[in-house]
Amino acid sequence: MTRPRSALLGVDLGTTAVKAAAFTVGGELLATARRATPVTRFGSGLLEHDAGALMSAAFDVMRECTERLPGGCRVEGIAAASMGEAGTVVDGDGAALRPVIAWFDTRAGDEAAWWESEVGAARIYELTGQTLDPNLGAHKLLWVRGNEPDVFARARKWLSAPDLLVRRLSGREVTDLTIASRTMLLDRRRRDWSEELLDAAGIDRELLPEVAAAGTQVGGLLPDAADAIGLPAGTPVSLGGHDHLCAAFAARGGEQRPVDSTGTAEGLVTPVAAPLTGDPGLKSHVSCYPDVVPGAYVLSAQVGLAGGLVEWLARAAFRDAGGEYEQMFAEVPQPLRFSGVICHPVFGRGASPWWDPAGARGAFLGLTIATTDERASFGRRRHAQRRLDAAQGGHHRQTGRGGDSRRRFGARRCTARGRRRRCVRGSRGGSRGRFSSGPNLRARRLSRHDVRERVRRHLYEAAGRSLRSPSPAARACRTGAG
Repeated sequence: MTRPRSALLGVDLGTTAVKAAAFTVGGELLATARRATPVTRFGSGLLEHDAGALMSAAFDVMRECTERLPGGCRVEGIAAASMGEAGTVVDGDGAALRPVIAWFDTRAGDEAAWWESEVGAARIYELTGQTLDPNLGAHKLLWVRGNEPDVFARARKWLSAPDLLVRRLSGREVTDLTIASRTMLLDRRRRDWSEELLDAAGIDRELLPEVAAAGTQVGGLLPDAADAIGLPAGTPVSLGGHDHLCAAFAARGGEQRPVDSTGTAEGLVTPVAAPLTGDPGLKSHVSCYPDVVPGAYVLSAQVGLAGGLVEWLARAAFRDAGGEYEQMFAEVPQPLRFSGVICHPVFGRGASPWWDPAGARGAFLGLTIATTDERASFGRRRHAQRRLDAAQGGHHRQTGRGGDSRRRFGARRCTARGRRRRCVRGSRGGSRGRFSSGPNLRARRLSRHDVRERVRRHLYEAAGRSLRSPSPAARACRTGAG
């Protein structure tokens, strides 16, 4: 009788795609499946995921993945990685009382400011290793309490996105250390919820799930969940972790080296033996919290958006194609070469070490009158390369996560530059243009006048000065009309 081939099933609740993949214990990929992540955009930085639709997408990809397994394979365990800061409140039965607030939702700025005034950024960093990013889960929890009191009154737990899935699979309300860290409520040294921070905010400890290390088996697959996926009831369910950290762990291959983890956003993840303390991490906006490796820690620096910019471009400039990536990538000339145009990838999202979410604006640098849409390309921020050079002598690894946009973004970038990254520096000769980028920017259709006006507006706004639209006569003079 042939012995069944053991397989492990992983799920990733990503920003734009929910994925499942099955591997052998030795790391051989057996099957994959993906669905688009359901997201509702309300404008002004408000974004949510329907909790039921998100869980349905996760169960669909798990079932599809198991159905694609080669004959003779048996799934021995399930675990989930996820975006770090998305979460919602649930009732006593584990049902979500409102949609999941997306990790990159920006509604909780006032709550972040409250923490700074009442506790202080330095003390929070000392306890949690987190800087005061409005995206963190604690701010979202306080926002729900302050703005949806009826919902909060019925809440029994705050669960992050992967915790919701663990609840559906096993019936347990447990989170891992890396996801708990991204609530900003975990004491990183004690590896448990911070009583000091809970008391300061008036948060009942019972509102938070149990905490355990990544890889901990929390239970077996419930019968209903097993039927939905097509696996035996009782199949072990274990904790995964924050997606960037899981990806970095795999990419490191057991070595202690920094990893450029590229998803919707991009982060530089560097393993360290002990927590970073004091001003260096706080002032540079570099988080330091438990790793998925037991007893270890990581430094996590935010570089900016990556696949998120590709998705933005699909929505803004390729609407006729339904946002399909194939059409965009088909217009990229081959072989790939650096054009001299670099993208400053913050686009409203703060980045290390200059953290200013309110003033974060993206830009394309290196434009000349000879620049065409075919020559424009995404580049890396030089500060990220400097950090890599300092950490590992210029060598690091990259991992691409998520859907087509991020996989191809990373693949094309690596193809253009090789496995060893080099800082790309612009030409010293001649001046280079710059324009700030907003959500409706369509770079391919900008005239020189448009670029000039955008630069002028950007500089005036940066200086805090009002900018009046030029009169028709002045506009005519500037464009050479009349």
